[in-house]
Amino acid sequence: MKILNKIFYLLFFAICLAVLSCKSLPSDKIVSDGESEVNIGAKCRFKEHGMEFSDENFEWKRVQNGLFRCSDGDLGWITDGGSEDYSTTYFVTTLPYSEISLKSVIDTLTFADIPGRYSYYKDKNNVYMVPRPMGSTICIIDGADPKTFKLLNDYFAKDRNNIYMGGSKMDSIDYKTFKTAEDLEYYSKDKNGYYNYGEKIDLQKELEKYPDSKKILRKLERL
Repeated sequence: MKILNKIFYLLFFAICLAVLSCKSLPSDKIVSDGESEVNIGAKCRFKEHGMEFSDENFEWKRVQNGLFRCSDGDLGWITDGGSEDYSTTYFVTTLPYSEISLKSVIDTLTFADIPGRYSYYKDKNNVYMVPRPMGSTICIIDGADPKTFKLLNDYFAKDRNNIYMGGSKMDSIDYKTFKTAEDLEYYSKDKNGYYNYGEKIDLQKELEKYPDSKKILRKLERL
């Protein structure tokens, strides 16, 4: 009987440890997108003088798109950079050029992608952008409001306060009169003039320089 009691208490203790260890890991909203849900790879992070790569491999579970949760609770963005022969998968665990960890910033329960050509995401606190699908990390768009942020086309976005191009705030643009369209690519206008990649242009000279863009520029003129 004593032996059975010991076995019972050992099993009970083991179950408690397992439950506690599970609860210690953060809870994530897992979104399946058809890609592999589990990956093996090492960590890398930004340091003051460059990138630091670890040699130890971990198991990573996909949260959404390129965002993965490590078996030790860390959060990382998958990248194929790091090793010369690309044989090692690395997960960047910090914001770019910063030692601020992704797990201290990203709220995985509200993290979601913003549909579009480029990689935009948001959670309840921030709007994020991945400059390139691979070989990079996820960064915060400074000052962007996640509640009102929306894409205008593949190049421009706006929220309740600002216009953004490629994830950067356009301070020289007049917010109230700014206009572009889904098929106008990198062209835009406001009350002060016309713009190409955010640089002010003379519309007639632009037509002469790029005759193939006549249709786009005429549409911009009519906005």
